[in-house]
Amino acid sequence: MKRIKIVGILTIVVIALSIALPMKENIQDFKDGTQAGHESYSPGMSAPSALCHLKIAPVAAPDSLYNEALGQTVSYRMNSVDTFAKVPFWAHLFTPFFLIAAIAYLLGFIALVKLLIAVSKKQVFTEKNVHYLRFFAYTQAALYVVHWLQVTVDAYYGAQQVSIPGYEVVGSLGTGTDWTLVMIVILFAEIFAVGVKIKEEQDLTV
Repeated sequence: MKRIKIVGILTIVVIALSIALPMKENIQDFKDGTQAGHESYSPGMSAPSALCHLKIAPVAAPDSLYNEALGQTVSYRMNSVDTFAKVPFWAHLFTPFFLIAAIAYLLGFIALVKLLIAVSKKQVFTEKNVHYLRFFAYTQAALYVVHWLQVTVDAYYGAQQVSIPGYEVVGSLGTGTDWTLVMIVILFAEIFAVGVKIKEEQDLTV
């Protein structure tokens, strides 16, 4: 039981840091995108700007830059670029869904904390804990899905508009989401739910 408490606390700390550390950068990206949209919008324009993250690949010989420590030029290549692109107005409709999903995810995080508290009181295999774990798993997945859709749509339009000498746009940079991990969390939530159901059936049999 003590080991579960320690692992649970570490899990909550890691999740909290994963939310807090990128928050400043995400807020700044949102401000940049919003400001660019307002600056580029004018009456009659139906395509405000959005910040997009693009993955690029070289199609020509590598360019070079000067390395002061080596005292010579060295080749370099770029793998990604952040830029602005015009997107249809409907693409910005993802924003309210993202905010709703973010709020739901925070509530899911609270549910995870409640689950840890229940486990610390030796209340493990209960329907309430199933609800807590499922709520956390699916709100996390929902947030990542909405974010991925937003990034993918923005990158799609950005790839059609951006031209970089010596490079080609090969797709979206992505969100850094480990979808395998997301699915494992959902899988364990469902396994836990089955375990609770089996325990309840055994209790009734006894």
